[in-house]
Amino acid sequence: MQPRMPAADADDLIALLEGEGIDVWVDGGWAVDAVLGEQTRDHGDLDVALEERFVPRLRTVLAARGFADVPRADTSPWNFVLGDGAGLQVDVHAFVLDERGDGVYGPPEAGEFYRADALTGEGTIAGRRVRCIAPAWLVRFRTGYPPRAVDRADVAALCERFGIEVPEAYRVGRGGGLEPPIAFGDFLRVELRVGRIVRAEPFPEAHKPAYALELDFGETIGVRRSSAQITDLYTADELVGKLVVAVVNLPPKRIGPVVSECLVTGFHDERSRVVLCVPEGSVPLGAKLL
Repeated sequence: MQPRMPAADADDLIALLEGEGIDVWVDGGWAVDAVLGEQTRDHGDLDVALEERFVPRLRTVLAARGFADVPRADTSPWNFVLGDGAGLQVDVHAFVLDERGDGVYGPPEAGEFYRADALTGEGTIAGRRVRCIAPAWLVRFRTGYPPRAVDRADVAALCERFGIEVPEAYRVGRGGGLEPPIAFGDFLRVELRVGRIVRAEPFPEAHKPAYALELDFGETIGVRRSSAQITDLYTADELVGKLVVAVVNLPPKRIGPVVSECLVTGFHDERSRVVLCVPEGSVPLGAKLL
C-alpha cells in the first residue's frame, strides 16, 4: 500500500503524542508546510523529532494504534519508521540533548545534530499549532545531496517566504532547467569511470537513508569508498556485483564516519527515487565515459 499522511491524520497523531506527554518537533515535508501555514503537496509520512527518552513511550502509544516497525535497510535506534498497515507511517528521529541544548543525533562521533536553534520553529497543521524544525534549518537539511523535485519546491518556498539565502546547489537549474554551458575541456576533466560494487552496507549514521559502498575500479584506480542515497529501489544484496558509473576525481568528503572517495551517479525517476547509471553491456573496470 502506498504510504500517505493526510493533514487530518498528521494532526491526530501529533495530538495523540502530545496528549501523552511526548514532546515532538515536526520535521520533513510536513514541517515545511507547517511553517508556511498551508499544505503545498501530498505527504507520504509524518517525520517527528523527539528526545530519545520519549522513544519507549512513543512506541507503546503508537503500538496501541496498530503501529509496528516498517523494515528498512537503514533502521537504527535513533531513526526508524512505524506504520499501521493501512498506509500511515511515522518516521522517527531521536536525539539526546547535550549541555548546550543541541540534539545529538546518532553516535556523537558522526557529528549529526539538531542544533538548539533548529528546535525553535512553530507552524500549523490543520489549524493546530505545532512545534517544528525552524525554516532556516529545514533549508539546511536539504543540502549535501542531489536535490529532488520536492526539495527544490520546498527550498524555493521557504527561501521566498522567510528571506533565506538560496543554497548554491539550488541557484542554477531550479525546476529542472539546464546549467550554463561549460567548455569541452571541463567535461574531459571529469573522470566518470565504471566500477563494480563489491560491498554495500546500511549507513545508519547518515542523515538521510543511504548505503556505505566500496567499489572496485580496477588495478589503476583501485577500490574506493562512497555513500549513496539509493535505498528506495535497491537492497544492499542487490547492489553487490553491479557495475555503475561514478566520478572518481572529486576531493574526498567526510560523511559521518565514512570518507567518500567517489560519487556514484544516477537519475531521479518520476517519484524522485534514484535509478543508477549503469553500462548496458560488460566493460572493463575503470573504463572512462566518453
